[in-house]
Amino acid sequence: MNQPPTDYQISAADAHELAGAVLLPADLRRQVLEKMAAQRGLAAMLDLFAQVLGMANAVAEKCRAMVELILIERGEHPHTAEQANLPTMFGALQGVVLAATVDPRGTCAGCAYRLGTPANTSPVTTSDAIYCRQELSRFYCHADLDDQGNPVRTCVGHAKAMKQDATK
Repeated sequence: MNQPPTDYQISAADAHELAGAVLLPADLRRQVLEKMAAQRGLAAMLDLFAQVLGMANAVAEKCRAMVELILIERGEHPHTAEQANLPTMFGALQGVVLAATVDPRGTCAGCAYRLGTPANTSPVTTSDAIYCRQELSRFYCHADLDDQGNPVRTCVGHAKAMKQDATK
């Protein structure tokens, strides 16, 4: 299965550092970026900024697609979209870290461990996956649900990550 289209490539280390910064106020974000620039130089920071812009575009497109799915395809009330688990920059940066840890082959098309999927860019889903991984808990696939809408099997990406962690 092919990766979802993305117009960004950010290393797991950069994503981890930026995920911490993205939630900070502007003055503190600037301090983080100044430190990164001092360590890397202007050219590397421009390259990273270009990748972050690509990620921002992808997150905006995924938000639009998710809202369209909720409002048009499902016909739900607009207030439902306010409660949706929509992609964010923080979620997308955490998603880069998750995706860097496993081979996506064998995962479902919407896997949280597959770079660029809505689940991979959602702060709630990526935080859940990271928490379950740290706590050695099951993280369920959201593509395989029972008649009541409950997940029934462990996420393949999560199982791969747990297996990889166990061999470290």
